[in-house]
Amino acid sequence: MNVAWLIIDSLSFSATPFAEDGPDTMPQLAALAEEEAISFTNAYAPGPTSPSSHGSFFTGELPSSTGMHEAHPYFDGRYPTIAEALADTHQSYMISANPFIFNGLYRGFDEIEDLKFTNESPFPEATDPITFNHVDSDSGLAKVRSYLLDDGKPIRSLANGIDYKLRGRQRDPTECRFAETICERVSEFVSSTDEDAFAVTNFMEVHAPLDASDEAIDRFAAEWDRESLPIDVKGEHIHQRIKDEPDYEGEDMYALYLAAIWDIDRKVAPLVRELLDQDTLVVVTADHGNWFRRDHDLDEERIHVPLLVFGHESAPRTVDKTVNLRSLPRTTLDALDHPNAGTFSGTSLLQVDDHQCSITEFIHNDAETGVPVTPSGKLGVDEEIVYQIAAIQGDGRVDFDGENVTVARPDPEYEEDLRETIATLRQSNVAGADGSIDYDGSTRQRLESLGYLD
Repeated sequence: MNVAWLIIDSLSFSATPFAEDGPDTMPQLAALAEEEAISFTNAYAPGPTSPSSHGSFFTGELPSSTGMHEAHPYFDGRYPTIAEALADTHQSYMISANPFIFNGLYRGFDEIEDLKFTNESPFPEATDPITFNHVDSDSGLAKVRSYLLDDGKPIRSLANGIDYKLRGRQRDPTECRFAETICERVSEFVSSTDEDAFAVTNFMEVHAPLDASDEAIDRFAAEWDRESLPIDVKGEHIHQRIKDEPDYEGEDMYALYLAAIWDIDRKVAPLVRELLDQDTLVVVTADHGNWFRRDHDLDEERIHVPLLVFGHESAPRTVDKTVNLRSLPRTTLDALDHPNAGTFSGTSLLQVDDHQCSITEFIHNDAETGVPVTPSGKLGVDEEIVYQIAAIQGDGRVDFDGENVTVARPDPEYEEDLRETIATLRQSNVAGADGSIDYDGSTRQRLESLGYLD
């Protein structure tokens, strides 16, 4: 059986029709889900950003264990990934324009396509700079030596590196919208593999900077003309404006956001339908919600995300139990009846009949920069790691803000267990955040355009 994870970056549950009284932003996907999907209405992301959530998606572990989080957005391979677990049974493919999804998480994939670049390397048998460019704290000389010599083809590796640099400069660093290309490539991959296929993608269309079609703007932002909307404005600029201007709440940006969701629905829903016709288990979800209107990175709008599972043999239904997306690897392998399912922590979400304990971790430095991620993983002299937690189960929520534990939503049935879970986590060491990450120039441009670097 084929598998496809379709992850829509920054898609808040509250901004979809799957929420009670939610906007009609995804009519095609909602109609398809009613007939074909298991819809989870209380699914939470394991982290509030791409690095922390994707690290958990791929390993089934918490960000504090994977070492990939807001203070250190790089995965060093300390846990097996789902691609590695499926290596003997599935051909795997990962495609996105999100630079964080390639920060070490490409391990185990047969093919990756980082859409920051226009072509493949001229010498695929030599070192691939796309998978090599995110490295940890090796010295520059050691890094160059490793790049040239590890694959035994130094001249061809050097040619790949030169080609990579040139192509990186050719791509518009503000361009991250590739939904049509992604859908086409995923379709081609699943159709063409001789074995079962495993495809993972991360769509960036609803991650600021935003744009939308005229038709979508007419539906969701009709009170503004296109010229006055914050098109291609970075999310942290809107976030800062909301903080600075008491009368501004980002209504124009949110309307543009809803319009962008309506546009992505028209692209993703047909792909889901096509994949289902090819015997594919399809997961549609998000790594986190929007962040330009947040009060805090563990806000409900930030960590409560949609989750749809299509193609499972059970009847379509809605599951209102609390679940966490770090269970994706276990759930996927259980659905396949795969022998490696036990490799991953968590519970199969396809068998959930009680509220699960959902943990979302926000691990960051203590500098107030307006952006949630420290892309370099490098701490300043006076900065320390802040470890914050949202523990959710049923109607209950207990938070740890780095200093104090508070009951955000009381629920006597789960409150004591949630407190104990937080106490146990606080006693554990947080992995990562002890080394810096060195990005090449073109990746730095992309991070700047997405609002993660100044």
